[in-house]
Amino acid sequence: MELKKLVDVIVEAYNEQREDGSKVDEVSEICGYEMEEYLTDYKNENYSFDQIEHFGGEGEGDEMWKVFEVKDLKTEEVTNFRVSGYYDSWNGTEWDRTVELVEAYEVTVTRWKGIK
Repeated sequence: MELKKLVDVIVEAYNEQREDGSKVDEVSEICGYEMEEYLTDYKNENYSFDQIEHFGGEGEGDEMWKVFEVKDLKTEEVTNFRVSGYYDSWNGTEWDRTVELVEAYEVTVTRWKGIK
């Protein structure tokens, strides 16, 4: 899915869930915590959203990001995107409200431990 279409799908899914009837036109208008709250495990007749990975938060430093999977239920196409931001103990999580297309890749890591 192209980024422009993805952004439209995110805004549509968010607007569908607004209880007060208000609407947003851009992802940048969505509060950070609402992006997480409204897109985690959400499904409508066209798309399903799942949070598949996250990093950061309390006790893990100030960098924070979450990766979501969007599945087009008609074509079965899957698109992954990330929202990034920061965490601080006074305000919680603040997302920068941009959407970035991402794909998974493997990394091999060697670690060292003491031996007797």
